[in-house]
Amino acid sequence: MVIERTILLTINLLCFGIPNIAIGAAPVEFKLSWVSPQLTPMPIELMTAVDLDGDGISELFVTNFSSMSSDACESNEELCILRESNKFFFAIWEWDNNGMKKRWEKEWPPLPVTENRMRDRYWDFLNGVSEMQSWDIEGEEIIEAIPPYFQIQWKDGSFKWKEQYGPNVTKDNRVVSWIFPFQSFICHRWRPSYPYECVAGRRIFDSKKEKKVITILNDDKKTTVRVRKLKKSFPVEWDSVYSVGGALDPFNDNSPLAFWTKDGVAYLRQQHDGKGYEIKTVKADKQLWVNKSLVKAGKTQRKDFWEYWGYREVIGYDEKPVYQFRRAYLNEKETELINQDISFPEHSNFIGIGSFALEDIDNDGLDEIIFIEETGTRNFKKETVHYSDVRDYIRVLKWIGKGYQVVWTSPPINKRGSKVLVDDVMGNGKKQIVVGTGDGKILVWERK
Repeated sequence: MVIERTILLTINLLCFGIPNIAIGAAPVEFKLSWVSPQLTPMPIELMTAVDLDGDGISELFVTNFSSMSSDACESNEELCILRESNKFFFAIWEWDNNGMKKRWEKEWPPLPVTENRMRDRYWDFLNGVSEMQSWDIEGEEIIEAIPPYFQIQWKDGSFKWKEQYGPNVTKDNRVVSWIFPFQSFICHRWRPSYPYECVAGRRIFDSKKEKKVITILNDDKKTTVRVRKLKKSFPVEWDSVYSVGGALDPFNDNSPLAFWTKDGVAYLRQQHDGKGYEIKTVKADKQLWVNKSLVKAGKTQRKDFWEYWGYREVIGYDEKPVYQFRRAYLNEKETELINQDISFPEHSNFIGIGSFALEDIDNDGLDEIIFIEETGTRNFKKETVHYSDVRDYIRVLKWIGKGYQVVWTSPPINKRGSKVLVDDVMGNGKKQIVVGTGDGKILVWERK
């Protein structure tokens, strides 16, 4: 099977070519180590990897539902049809010798079709999840969805699952969070009712490597930023009145914590004496990125230099908007975020950058940009978009001293909507590229 995949990879590269590797780029090669059976006709929407059972190998947590699929359904007729006729699932996989083995799974029936979907039993649950986050609370590892429609943890030798959804769940009986007792119900609703406190991020601020949970408390007159200890009582360690919005890459534990404000970006830092925290605002273009909630932080050029990557909007070959990269970094005087537009040689019929991650995939101490390049033809109708001739490519973009170059491109994936995760799911101390495809498969690529 491995030989067959290697031959297939070679054929694909010869047929489709690699318009990307420039002179001077270090060679990077990956092999396709495992392909799952089709888990669902729908796209894989969310993935995360955590060693929940403590056996030294991270489990892979996979779903085909999320708020992203709900948003996409508004403009993608094909996806809406799939959502109404196929089961939803949550599954746990773990690497075992030469491949992934399924350890646990839960399914839900297709979305029922009524005149008012918001009242259907599964709609609220399946539509709302934006991500899955793991929390280590005094040695107890827990994964909870955001919003907290489900939670899973390893306890007494098995996976323990909790969930809440449906029309009978109200403001009065809903569990706002199984982890954070201070969190308010209104955190995941558009219309606020004051006061409310919401989890805004998680960070490590000092050499002690103690993780803190950062929250924002709002009342009708002011906004307060709080730093809480990540202990079961979550005591408030520090707070300050400061008007901020959402955080950039909120759960990237080691990166600087920055919030959007009306005047730019506000950095929350520990004071030099280690006895408190401070907030400093720097200038930033308000239109720096298209979707600030998808910005990621990393170190692609220097090991001591943090930067942010996100999407900018440009006009594509079909005269419609597509996403490209924009990088931003703090200037030497720490007074302003400087932005830089990043481009790369594109395949024909490029329709934008999809999912991406900033991770050190080659163990050189610097992050690479691992991303999905989307290509195809788009037919824009009144309220929907029809896609055809679709090919997704996994690509690796790397800083080589004078610029960024694509150092590896996968064979094409003939279904739009791939998602990428970079983590060590094999338990060998090296990171792999895990891809959830638009037709419900999981691919695991590792370096040769």
